Amino acid sequence: MTLSTDFDDRRPWLRRIISLAVLLGVVGGVAYAAYYFGFRDDSPAKTTATFSEATVTKGQIVSSFTTTGTAASTLTTKLTFQASGQVKTVGVVVGDKVTAGQELARLDDRDASRKLESSRSSLAVAQIRLQQLLDPPKAADVASAQQSVASALGQLASAQANLEKATAGPADADVLAADAAIAAAENALTTANNQIDTTWTGLLSAQRNYCVLPAILVNPCYAQDIPLSDLTISGLTASLRNPPGSSAQGSAIVSAITSLFSANTSYLNSKNGTVTAQNNIDTARAKKKALFDPPSASNLAQLQTSVTTATAGLVSAQAKLDQVNAGTTAADIALQGESVKQQQISLQQQQDAYDSLVLRAPYAGTVGAVAINVGDQVGPSTAAVTLTNPEGVRVDLTVSETDLSTIKQGQYGVATFDALAGNFYLLKITGVSTTPTVTQGIVTYPVQAQILRGPDLAANAAGLQQVAAALTTLGGGTTRAAGATAPGGAVAGAGQGGPGAAGAGGFQGGAGAQGGAQRTPGAAAAGRTPGAGAQGAAGGGILASIANAPLPSPGMSASVTVILSVTQDALLLPTAAIKRSGRTSVVSFKLPDGTTEQRTVTTGGTDGSNTAILTGLVEGDVVQIGGATASAAAGRTPTPAAGGRQPTPAGGVR
Repeated sequence: MTLSTDFDDRRPWLRRIISLAVLLGVVGGVAYAAYYFGFRDDSPAKTTATFSEATVTKGQIVSSFTTTGTAASTLTTKLTFQASGQVKTVGVVVGDKVTAGQELARLDDRDASRKLESSRSSLAVAQIRLQQLLDPPKAADVASAQQSVASALGQLASAQANLEKATAGPADADVLAADAAIAAAENALTTANNQIDTTWTGLLSAQRNYCVLPAILVNPCYAQDIPLSDLTISGLTASLRNPPGSSAQGSAIVSAITSLFSANTSYLNSKNGTVTAQNNIDTARAKKKALFDPPSASNLAQLQTSVTTATAGLVSAQAKLDQVNAGTTAADIALQGESVKQQQISLQQQQDAYDSLVLRAPYAGTVGAVAINVGDQVGPSTAAVTLTNPEGVRVDLTVSETDLSTIKQGQYGVATFDALAGNFYLLKITGVSTTPTVTQGIVTYPVQAQILRGPDLAANAAGLQQVAAALTTLGGGTTRAAGATAPGGAVAGAGQGGPGAAGAGGFQGGAGAQGGAQRTPGAAAAGRTPGAGAQGAAGGGILASIANAPLPSPGMSASVTVILSVTQDALLLPTAAIKRSGRTSVVSFKLPDGTTEQRTVTTGGTDGSNTAILTGLVEGDVVQIGGATASAAAGRTPTPAAGGRQPTPAGGVR
């Protein structure tokens, strides 16, 4: 209660505003009730229908399809090396323009270069040998072959003599020689024995000369002390180094020891001489005995093998001499010729291996990407350089599933690019895919169109001639589209009888649309006259504009209109005059008495404004077009039917 009292006392103005608002609400409700029950008119709204008439005429109708697309290169190649290795050089960067065959990059070629040079050398050797076979024999070659024959004859004679000697027994001379050798050895033994006696006497004399000296430290002075033992020789050697006694005594001792050593050595050598002489006697006697022994089987076989080998060597040498004298045979020349061919193949293989290390441009184009650096290890699967042909550009279109059946290979059309305002391009559908692409639930199909330029225009001259007028009209519309108007504007003009006016200047400006607006059969007929209308424009303004238009870069967006069909001398009726009754097309046909009747017609193509009539009407027939309705009740305006489909300028619906 205290809070309510405070509110009333402190804020009387707020209480007054609330009371006023409630009062106004009550008054408004009473006023609306009085209007609704007392003054509202419940009678149906009265409308009046307005009608117009249209006459069936003859003319050309162009059915077309408008969509968007993206420019793409028709020839883009990811170049790879044909071999593996380390990148040695990279000679291009992105954006470079290259010519066909130009080197773009190279791998390390040291090993391949060595193999290539080796193969060249082998081929040169094979060619020299072939030439030698083709040349006549040289005197030096003949002399060398004759010398080989003579040497082979000598070796054969020696081998045969050895064999005959081994199998024939000893000759008298050999026996006499053996006896002489034995006698000489026996004489040498006698001489050696005599030498022992002489040297023994010398040794005794040297011993006496040493032993009579005073102050000697080593005393080999007995008979059993000679010849000197190793121990005695060691002691005497010590005395030589440090002679005992006085200087004179020492000198005498050194001289005596030296003589003793010499006599001892002479005696020992004479004894060894007897041993050697006795060995020589045994050897001489064994050799004499061997003269009478038959050869062993292995020795005989070895001698026989030597004869066989020498015989084969003589045959080979004689054949070589005969070959040199006769010259080279055809078989040898052919064989060496094949060897030359094999070396040539090997050289080509090495050349190919060397060339595989160099990455070259297969055609003139622009470098789009470089994915390698010097020092990288790459292989045949490595995309090194991406090359694009700037002169080959296509347009990739996206077509919905409802329009796919209308697009066919070989159809022509025009395209414009926002980035290249004021230019247009002739197209030809080159590929239609039936494989769908689904993006966010929307199904589309890829279609490709080629931009026609230069030789392509000449190759498609016949096909372009058939749709020249339609292309001219589309060209006029697309030219204006760069400024303000949509591309399909001129299409409707062509369908209404204006191809003649459009043909005269469709690609030069907006005359095509003016001709269409006149909707006079005469204008249409003029447009269908070859040379005066479409053909003239296609041969003049179209070609000039195409030749001067810069090619779009890949990725640019395009507006594309494709000609689906061109019908000449078609019965044309405004599309608004045709209604649907179930699956049937009907029109309100005007009878001579001014009344109308519903008549069934068969329709053909449409350009959006006009529709071709195939059956049900003839030229000159008049049909009634139902107009918009006006409301009779004041302030009433009709609302459009929900879901109404508006004709597009290019003849489609949206």
